[in-house]
Amino acid sequence: MGLFLGLDAGGTKTIAIIADEVGQIRGSGLGGNGNFQGGLEGAREEVGRAVQLALETAGCSPGDITAAYYGMAGADRPQDFQLIRTFLEPLNPAPRWGMENDATIALKAGTLEGVGVILICGTGTNAIGFNARGEKVQVGGLGFLFGDLAGANEIAALGIRAATRAYDGRGEATLLLDLFRERLSLPTIYDLVEHLYPDAPQRISISSLAPLVFEAANRRDKVARQILRLVGSELALSGNTVIRRLRMEKEPVIKVILSGGVFQRAQDPVLIPTLTRRMKKAYPQVEVIKLKDDPVLGALYSAYELSGITLTPELVAAVRNNWNQWKKTRLPGFGVEGIVLE
Repeated sequence: MGLFLGLDAGGTKTIAIIADEVGQIRGSGLGGNGNFQGGLEGAREEVGRAVQLALETAGCSPGDITAAYYGMAGADRPQDFQLIRTFLEPLNPAPRWGMENDATIALKAGTLEGVGVILICGTGTNAIGFNARGEKVQVGGLGFLFGDLAGANEIAALGIRAATRAYDGRGEATLLLDLFRERLSLPTIYDLVEHLYPDAPQRISISSLAPLVFEAANRRDKVARQILRLVGSELALSGNTVIRRLRMEKEPVIKVILSGGVFQRAQDPVLIPTLTRRMKKAYPQVEVIKLKDDPVLGALYSAYELSGITLTPELVAAVRNNWNQWKKTRLPGFGVEGIVLE
């Protein structure tokens, strides 16, 4: 019986899983940041660690893996794919393997057929779509300097700007000022600087402050709601651009999958409603779906298909059920980081 490897390498964590032909999970491995844009050697090490741990927990050797598929954050340009392949090849244990942007495996996990649009809003943001002809379009994914205006980093940054402007009188009053100060015991909002230096003793990630913007929005803070409305509009713009460039306007249904920690907020009064409204205004046939399965399952499904295995409803159900049970018993803390996840 063959074994199959799926891997999801994001900007926060890397997860590898191994399953057999009937969807039984045999092993898993966790690593850290697998995005080479944060450091090539670090990404290589974390991806290798996740693969090795998955092999060890599965009790198998590299030669037992029939096919593998890798979803890689940072795989945006042709030269990115070339660079990632260079460091993946020595780590890959399978004779048949494939690789795509990590957003693509999230789309696969949400649709199986892999047709539609995936909007990522985690630490950063991305938008990728595939039409029925197999054509691919990507919008964004390279960060703020290249036009991205979504993700936990950007939400928090917009919140910090708004709080600072409110503090010194340049901007409208907002709850964000008190929430940031209370969270970090700051005498003034300017003292936040000391938590952002690279070598600060109590350094924090900017993305960790994004939940405070949602908290303020849920308390009906006008400024926080404006921030989430802006981000929702930007995500809708990216999604609508993908649809237009793929010429999907005449499709009877266009699936739009939402993936990433920001979309998993339990109480989101503004962002997703804004996104949905703006996308449906342009394309009424859009069906917005919040991804429930972990994106790594999309990588596993792609590994199956590389070997000619059909994704029957029975196989997909077995993978989902066995993976959810595996997480409960073997990875009890997996995924709880919430908003900072890719």
